[in-house]
Amino acid sequence: MMDSDEIPSSQGTVEAPPPGSSSENATAILTPSNDEARWAFKEVVDWLQEQTIDPIEIACKEHTRKCMWISSKLQPDPGARRVARKLLESFSSSSSSISSAQGSSSPHRQDDETPYEIWTGHYFLSIDESPRMPRKGWTVGSLRDISNLNDIVLTIHTKHKMYQVRQRQATFQIHHTGLVCLRSGSERATTRINGSQVSARDVCVLKENAVELTFGALCYRLEYARGSRAEGYTARLQHYLSDTLDSQVSQSTLALTPTPSEQGSITIGQWTLTTGTIGVGGSGRVSVGMNRAGKLVALKRIHVGKDREYAQQRRTRLESLAALCARYDEERILRLVEVITDEVRATNNHADWWFVLDPAAESTLVSLHVEKRLGEGNERTLNTRTVLIEILEATQFLHKHGWIHGDIKPPNVGIRNWSSQTRSIVLLDLDDAQKSPPPGQTLPARPGTDGTIGWLAPERELDGYNETDVQYGLGIVDAEENLSQPFIIQRLQPPGSISSPDSSVASARKYDPPTNFPPPLSRLQFEALHNAPFTSDRALKRRNVDDYSDAPEDLNANAEEVDEGKEEAITASCYTESQCSSPPKPILTPPYRLHMLRAKF
Repeated sequence: MMDSDEIPSSQGTVEAPPPGSSSENATAILTPSNDEARWAFKEVVDWLQEQTIDPIEIACKEHTRKCMWISSKLQPDPGARRVARKLLESFSSSSSSISSAQGSSSPHRQDDETPYEIWTGHYFLSIDESPRMPRKGWTVGSLRDISNLNDIVLTIHTKHKMYQVRQRQATFQIHHTGLVCLRSGSERATTRINGSQVSARDVCVLKENAVELTFGALCYRLEYARGSRAEGYTARLQHYLSDTLDSQVSQSTLALTPTPSEQGSITIGQWTLTTGTIGVGGSGRVSVGMNRAGKLVALKRIHVGKDREYAQQRRTRLESLAALCARYDEERILRLVEVITDEVRATNNHADWWFVLDPAAESTLVSLHVEKRLGEGNERTLNTRTVLIEILEATQFLHKHGWIHGDIKPPNVGIRNWSSQTRSIVLLDLDDAQKSPPPGQTLPARPGTDGTIGWLAPERELDGYNETDVQYGLGIVDAEENLSQPFIIQRLQPPGSISSPDSSVASARKYDPPTNFPPPLSRLQFEALHNAPFTSDRALKRRNVDDYSDAPEDLNANAEEVDEGKEEAITASCYTESQCSSPPKPILTPPYRLHMLRAKF
């Protein structure tokens, strides 16, 4: 098997395609790489140059030329003499007749000192030149008759033993990831990628910049062309996928699988990294990987030191959740596929682990907000409702089976699909998910140890908590998406008042501890989300949220007023059981009151 770097480049040939040529904007180029393949290419060119008056054959040749670039003059080829001699011996010993088209390209005996010159060039795949049957793809094989033509004609000798190319050898297609994929024409056809046989049942995505393809005895190098890296190619590709192949793929999804780099790629197990780091958190770095079948996953790389207990706990936790989701076919929870390590025997004090997670989300709720893909007005309201229903159904599944996510926030809400037909999410970052406590009990507060400031429920750091703490994060997610701007929460309680073993918790978090909030919210009712009306963007600008039920709508309220209200300090005094028997009603900024109201429905 040849490494892709060892395969000679097809874009550094004796004569390169000039600017404006048919292959200039090609997605991929297929170049003959062994003597037999170069001679077969020469024979096809000879056939194309034969004169004919048959309109069907003329049309056939014109279609064949659409996927070929041919040099303007003959080029010397050192291996041509060996192939010519081999073919001459085969023709001499054969008793079968040769058609006129084949006879014109039959080799003839020449003086050993005479150099052979042949037509050179390559085949190419271009989304600007659709195949005869776009839904099927570019068919590849030999020429048997002009009534049953391939898009890419490898040889005009249909049954010649030296070539071993079938009439329907293989098919190229543009995969929904935007990369080229290959399928063998039949189980009897010899079709290989880098030496590995390709099945007629499986689609193989070509995820490296260059690969060696074998069709029978003919070898080729397939390489992604410069046109696939040109400005504007992604937009053209998206149109081709949607208009020609009816595959609704967003540019965010295509961004996960760009054209493979010319500098090579990194492979982890069966997964080839398609992008650099797309996310960095306290628990590791995240990249996107793809296997030969075109499956996209997220790979989270974590460094494991001497203490492996925490990493092993995370692994066990994710394996348990993956088994649970698989059992109930739940797709809204991120699943662990496998764990890959560079230190199998665990004799090292340091090692890297890769958590392979499915799916690789095309974007997050944050991206939808920044890119304004949630829409405006009623469209935004409906999309926000859809997202919240999806989140609630996912969290309800976790709670039903005794799990707490613990870190609900827009960056941890991944987008699985976001098209006009389908909109769905997946909950990300379950590394610190916890088992729910028994009914009526709570888990102990752990100030400063987990969660994300701004979305962390106050009871997580102040009191015992259970699965109901998700209401807080959901309320802020709802408020952020409906207010169309990040949610600001001010915390004024001095750091020393929190019952934390570490007085530096507040300064480490760059905020004062969240002791200034009302008691935990009552449980969210799942059915309420289906029945309760959402307020419109205009109504959300009301200044007086205390009189929300009967106050007139201030249609002239502007964004500056909302921002001004959000900056108001939360002046309610903090309380403890020793200070008073019942907590005072908190005085909150209007956006925060809105959050409370909407979370309670």
